[in-house]
Amino acid sequence: MEKEEVRAMIQKRMESNPDSLFPVSSLKELGFKRYKCKVCGKMFWSSVERDVCGDVDCTGEYTFLSKPLTNTKLSYKEVWDRFSAIFQGFGHTEIKRYPVVARWRDDIYFVEAAIDDFAPYVIAGAVDPPANPLVVPQICLRFNDIENVGLSGRHLTSFIMAEEAAFNTNEKKTYFDKEAIVYIYKWLTEGLGLKRDDITFIEDVWIGAGYAGNCLEYFAGGLELGNQVYMRYLIEENGLKEMDTKTVDMGGGLERWAWVSQRTPTIYEATFERVVNFIEEKVGVKYDKDILGGIYDHLGRIEVDRKNIDATLEEIAKKLKIDSGEVKKIVSDMQAIYSIADHTRTVLVSVHDGALPSNVGGGYNLRTLIRRSLGFIKKKNWELDLNEVIEKHMEEFGSWFTELRDYDIRDIINKEIERYGEFERRNYMLINQIIERGKIDEKEADTYYKSYGISLSDIALQAEMAGKAIVMPHDLLENNTVKKSTPNVSKRYDITGLDRTIELFYDSSLTKATARVVKKIDETHVILDRTIFYPERGGQKADHGYINGVKVLDAQEYDRVIIHSLEKKIDAKEGEDVKMEVDTERREILRRHHTATHIINQSCRRVLGGFVYQNGTEKDVDKVHIDITYYDRLSDEQVDKIEDLANETVAKNMEISTEILSKTDAEKRYGMSIYQGGAIPSAKLRIVRIDDFDTQACGGLHCERTGDVGVIKIVKTERIQDGVVRIWFLAYKPAIAYIRKLKNTVDSLRTLWGVGEDEVYKTAERIFSDFKHYKSNYEKSESERLKLILLTNKSKGYSSFKTTLQNVGQVIAIVKDAAKEKSDLKAIVYMERNAVAFPSHSDAKSELERKYKKVIDKEGFLIAYG
Repeated sequence: MEKEEVRAMIQKRMESNPDSLFPVSSLKELGFKRYKCKVCGKMFWSSVERDVCGDVDCTGEYTFLSKPLTNTKLSYKEVWDRFSAIFQGFGHTEIKRYPVVARWRDDIYFVEAAIDDFAPYVIAGAVDPPANPLVVPQICLRFNDIENVGLSGRHLTSFIMAEEAAFNTNEKKTYFDKEAIVYIYKWLTEGLGLKRDDITFIEDVWIGAGYAGNCLEYFAGGLELGNQVYMRYLIEENGLKEMDTKTVDMGGGLERWAWVSQRTPTIYEATFERVVNFIEEKVGVKYDKDILGGIYDHLGRIEVDRKNIDATLEEIAKKLKIDSGEVKKIVSDMQAIYSIADHTRTVLVSVHDGALPSNVGGGYNLRTLIRRSLGFIKKKNWELDLNEVIEKHMEEFGSWFTELRDYDIRDIINKEIERYGEFERRNYMLINQIIERGKIDEKEADTYYKSYGISLSDIALQAEMAGKAIVMPHDLLENNTVKKSTPNVSKRYDITGLDRTIELFYDSSLTKATARVVKKIDETHVILDRTIFYPERGGQKADHGYINGVKVLDAQEYDRVIIHSLEKKIDAKEGEDVKMEVDTERREILRRHHTATHIINQSCRRVLGGFVYQNGTEKDVDKVHIDITYYDRLSDEQVDKIEDLANETVAKNMEISTEILSKTDAEKRYGMSIYQGGAIPSAKLRIVRIDDFDTQACGGLHCERTGDVGVIKIVKTERIQDGVVRIWFLAYKPAIAYIRKLKNTVDSLRTLWGVGEDEVYKTAERIFSDFKHYKSNYEKSESERLKLILLTNKSKGYSSFKTTLQNVGQVIAIVKDAAKEKSDLKAIVYMERNAVAFPSHSDAKSELERKYKKVIDKEGFLIAYG
């Protein structure tokens, strides 16, 4: 079902029978009555008669800024301590926050709400929660309103959600709506110090993670302080199903609670007081709090239209009787300061938890935040070091979230600053041309990204810094918090009604066994009731071997049913027994390579930093690679250190053990770093431990001790995409074979050149130097020849020329140089794999498109590839 359908269905139930969905009796006992808002039409609860619900969109102002709602001023850490203490008094247990990078989920990159910690298994009742009921200070990330950060006075890209959660199953009942509303009311009045008459509860619908429920959003002084959700429905294709397990999910914003208590001009002073003061002092900007309060009080009441921001600020200036130029300067300066404060905190937490700035996935958002911060600094001509701001955030957290000090992320930030500088030098003028045109369509956006690496976010940022509007396809500016789903390959085969295959392959001593044929899909694909053949899983290639003497070429798993691919038809019918025999040589190599992958991964984390995570892997008999998240290419020194630590771990002959635990128990015992290989769609996890060196959730085959792995040799490393490095390596016999091959190559060169082993490198260096000298002279001669024939050609139209030069940039430079001397030059220069045409024209483009797969237009030239 679509979200709007779900919303409409629940709203209809809310209207027809509110008593069945809301804690009506509890609300009445607390002194609240039900009213309808004359502005938005929503139903709400208040202890005093009113005709407006209390949302700022309906009231038109934040009254808490002018009228104190509480006598207590609290920081958001003090707010949490008080909240946790009160709820522990109600029987709740405080647990530690989850990382903001949701590696335990396969559908999202980042935690956007605290309930993401527990979806889907805890909510569905398949796994016990870490505590029940519980509270958790969960840092959450949201990137859908980046441009409003610093401008509205209330928007943040990261915030700390005070989560109250109670999970009810058929076996264990905790509490639901009737008790939950009393708990949050007591917190608001006794903990935060609000008066009953200042609070309103607005009825609404919550939808997320495949679940839905009705909810009560609570407001005071025009500000939404939180939302208590009564999760009761599972969203199915054809409707809503009432769940046996029901969850209370209350999320409140600690920063908003602190803001209400402190009544600072914006949420940023209440959240980042030390950081904001530090930035103001560094850049020499300080404004009167009363003036700030007046300006942001008005900005906070409206949804700011960025296209008409000047008109909005001029209107505010009139109301406040302040010069409009002064108001614009104040807002411009403070938007920059507030944005830098917000963005750097989000980057600090995200990088610590395993995300890296990049052009792909969730890292795209982090790069945008860093570049937006740098854009403000450049625009304002400020001297401000982002690393110093991040250090201030760690000071601001104090004794809270001390794990953020575990890793030094300065090198990552410095690398991003360096890359931004390079990007601007290459593309500033080009992006400026786009901005001056005032619009860019989807096709152009695709071309600029593929040809120059310029994203819509880069264009939007430069336009924002220039204070100019640009029309662009905003649907392409997705927030990159949702992972792309992959199709369910199980639909390739009909396995309806089949029991899961019994897995015998974890017993390494069992290399021969008997099984019964359950189903023959076709002549070469068969399903058995049990198997000793490990299916391709977690990057490890499948076992090979024999079934009744016929070669097993592959084994694949579909919805826990394992299908064996055979070389030819086997002589066995469904229901008959067959004999299985695994290829032990292949098995031994694969399981050693899998264990070596764990060793290499942990070695990377220890050498490079705990922010490094596995990003993919493949383990075959003759080639193995692991992809890790890292912000730069690996140096030879780093590779040597990783390889040395890996082989030291092998030499220590550490014990390798496995155990089966529930997700909750595994996470409690070993932490969230067990998800190195990503999300595992199971309520129970197989935990693989290498003594005190490494612990991961993994379903692969492994050795009994690290000494069984044998020598580990890193073959090469490469940066395969932004923020991801691939490490190729070998272990056991393949590693020895590789080292032997290298030795044989050196011996062959020594014999060929007639030199000693110590002289091989020097000889190769001399030969290569001679070759480079010859190549340089040849290219110089060929460059002169090409320019000469371009200049002496008498043809009026496009003429074709061939060259042995291979560098496209070199050929473009020659043509460009010739065009300065011959203004009517029209040429197509063909190289071995590419071609260059000048000037860009439809005739030349048609000619090239007939011969090449791809033709791009770049700065007046046509460049053909493939």
